[in-house]
Amino acid sequence: MLMAQIFSATTRAVGWLGEGNAETEAAIDIIKELASKAWRFGIPNSEINIQLHASSVAGAGVKKALRVVADQLDAQALNAFLNQPWFSRLWVVQEACLPSKMILCNGPNTLNWNDLLATSTIIFKCMTSIKYFLGGKYNPNFATVALLAATQQDFALARSGRSTDAKSGDLHAVVHLHRDRACSNPVDKIYGLLGLKKADELIEVVVDYGRSIEEVYQAFTLAYLQMNNILILHYTGIGYTDSLHGRRSGELPTWATDWRSAIPIQFGDKTASRAFP
Repeated sequence: MLMAQIFSATTRAVGWLGEGNAETEAAIDIIKELASKAWRFGIPNSEINIQLHASSVAGAGVKKALRVVADQLDAQALNAFLNQPWFSRLWVVQEACLPSKMILCNGPNTLNWNDLLATSTIIFKCMTSIKYFLGGKYNPNFATVALLAATQQDFALARSGRSTDAKSGDLHAVVHLHRDRACSNPVDKIYGLLGLKKADELIEVVVDYGRSIEEVYQAFTLAYLQMNNILILHYTGIGYTDSLHGRRSGELPTWATDWRSAIPIQFGDKTASRAFP
């Protein structure tokens, strides 16, 4: 929780992506260029709004602009940029969502976080409206950036009291949304996101690294059930046996979720998935 307190009190955070190279530098230029023209793709400059469904794409002008982007996009440069480990780590969720402003540094190059969100929205619109976008293959880290943006928006709305959905952004939903991010200790699938718990969410999670993974996951589910919040049961059964890491499906009761398991994320007829130990 200490890092959450630090990030929440920060006026601007700096995310270090690494030294970078020629490809990542080219990607940053692409991202800035697309973000500067976000209005052409139906994205108002005043509010970045991540849309995950094809139905969000409206208007012939927007569709035409998306086709032009799809034909000219340097996918290799963008993939090199998004393949940097920072984007797949679980602990960056708090880093990206809690500060008032976020700047990414890649070697000597800098990128405004909102520019990345705008470009990710444009790429998502391409994914969901253009059948053969990037040959039907794309970097799943496009999805992780969009999910970061969605989390950031939900948390900001809840913090300002403007959220229209009382259950939107509940901690269990945040854990589920970022379940396939990388962390060295599986209990951090929960502990690493506690800073995003809404002020009016009464659930209490005691951080105890002496507990086993199964005990932490089971206690997390029980905490919701004891408050008569059965939405947590929506995630039961997503765990599966993983021979690579020696997990057994019987380690947890059937009503408790194994957050170590990554489930493919669907975007129209496309799938993005990634599993980490």
